[in-house]
Amino acid sequence: MARKKRGKSLLLLSLVLLLLLGATAAVMTLLPDEDTEAEESVNEGVEILTLKEEDASAINWTVNGETFAMDKNGEDWVLSSDPAFPLSQEHMSAIFTDLGGLLSYNTLENVTDLAEYGLDEPTAVIHVDDANKKLVTIHLGDAAPMDSLRYLSLGDGKVYMVSNAILQNYNVTLDDLMAYETIPTFKNHKSIRVISGDAVLELNCQTNSQNGEKTSIWTCGEQELDAEKVKAFCDNISSLSWLGCEGYGISDFAPYGLDVPSVTAAVLWHEDDGTEQSFTLEIGADKDESSCYARIAGSDMVYSIDRSVRDTLTQTTVSDLLPTAE
Repeated sequence: MARKKRGKSLLLLSLVLLLLLGATAAVMTLLPDEDTEAEESVNEGVEILTLKEEDASAINWTVNGETFAMDKNGEDWVLSSDPAFPLSQEHMSAIFTDLGGLLSYNTLENVTDLAEYGLDEPTAVIHVDDANKKLVTIHLGDAAPMDSLRYLSLGDGKVYMVSNAILQNYNVTLDDLMAYETIPTFKNHKSIRVISGDAVLELNCQTNSQNGEKTSIWTCGEQELDAEKVKAFCDNISSLSWLGCEGYGISDFAPYGLDVPSVTAAVLWHEDDGTEQSFTLEIGADKDESSCYARIAGSDMVYSIDRSVRDTLTQTTVSDLLPTAE
């Protein structure tokens, strides 16, 4: 009899436990996911600054003890200390793209101790002026514990948590701010002409269309060349990378051996609308054992390039570009 009572008791306990587990599961299903809510709250972002580039007349910032200052000159930005410096307008636009819709992903009210957020000695201080010489001052503090966020102050007693990516625009060197000239994308080639001393290598291209497909036939004089080999040869120019800028606003090119270039490589092509285009690279003296000076013809900027580019242009012969014998 006692055994039957124990059995009934265990059965009742089991039923009660199952009911409790079911109720708990139901409640957990109805309750909001706190982690999800917090994540959604952080990711949503609230706009705290809308600063248009056209409203700004000057900007300066200090990072790691180094200050950069820019002024608006018409529609372009110039380096305050050197207006001739080829300042990257794209970089300046990127700055104001961020400031034009700056989002805070969390806001701390009534902050009294800025040191807690690294804002007593900011990582970066940014001043933006309008025509009245006063617009906004931004302080960037420490990186926040939350991923990819950084503390920011606008001087209104609040501390904002913004994307850490904002620092990238200001943690730069002067070279990062320089607008390097670009090599155009060549298409619909007509000719490539390389002059090195008395040696001249001239390659001509004729494009034929058949069944909707274009075929490029390269020749040098009467000899037909391998189109893939010519393409690889031309890539030495089209894929050229500047190692660094050696000077800008230059009028005397003799110190770089560019008053009388040792190598001149000219590419002639046309756009799809038939507009003829040309590009000429001039190569001068050696800078060191691995690089030499170069510039785009007509430019006042001088760069350094890898000497292998010059070597390929000067050492390639017609025989190197002929089809491989089967």
